[in-house]
Amino acid sequence: MRAVMAWPTVVHGINTGALTIALIALAIMIFWPHRFGCYLPAPFAALIGGTLAGLLLFQTAPVVGDVPTGLPALQIPRFDLATLPAIVEPALILALLG
Repeated sequence: MRAVMAWPTVVHGINTGALTIALIALAIMIFWPHRFGCYLPAPFAALIGGTLAGLLLFQTAPVVGDVPTGLPALQIPRFDLATLPAIVEPALILALLG
């Protein structure tokens, strides 16, 4: 309940550039014509539109940062028998649901 009560204070810290980019991307997703969908899907068009808006109009919007390239190093996981129930239980639940 404390999180809900904090919502009015969050409004003052919103980055308007980031919000505008998000609204542009959402508008493209909603209003993208279906006849263009087979050539350029709406999510991809929204990605392009949001990227162009961020690069050209809202340079002060926050940036995610460097995205790592390549695959991480291969590691063999180590676990002991004490952690086995914590691993098997969610796996069984997902297997039964799937």
